[in-house]
Amino acid sequence: HRLLGSLVGILVIINLIFTIRKNGNHSLPARLSWFALFMVIFQGILGGLTVIYKLPTLVSTFHFATSIVVISLIYILFRAEWKNKESYRDYQSLDQVLPLKNLRWFLLTSLLLVYAQSVLGALMRHLGLAGACGV
Repeated sequence: HRLLGSLVGILVIINLIFTIRKNGNHSLPARLSWFALFMVIFQGILGGLTVIYKLPTLVSTFHFATSIVVISLIYILFRAEWKNKESYRDYQSLDQVLPLKNLRWFLLTSLLLVYAQSVLGALMRHLGLAGACGV
C-alpha cells in the first residue's frame, strides 16, 4: 500500500512538471496539478498517522476521502489535457471546460452524493458497524 502510494506521488509530480511545461504555472491544469500534489502529500501524512496511532477511525476515514479527491483530480487532468485534442491552457475556470450549466450541476451533485456515500461507508467500516448494514 505504501509502495503504491509512493508511486502515485511520483506520478503526480511528473504530471505537474509536464503540465507546467505545457501550459505555464498559472493555468487551470497547473493549479489542479499543484492541488493534486498537495492532496497526495496530505493523504500520505494521514496514512502515516493511521499507522502510528493504530487506525483511528477519523484519520482512516479522511485518508480514504482524500484518495477519492486525488483520483477525481487525476481524472479531470487526464480529461482536460491528454484525452482531448483541444488545449485547455487558456481556460480560467471549469465553467469553460464543461459549459452546460444544468449538466454541470447534475454531475456535481451526483459526484458529491457518491463521495458522501463512500466516506460514510468508510466510516461505518472503521467504526466496526458493517453488521448494521447487513454485511
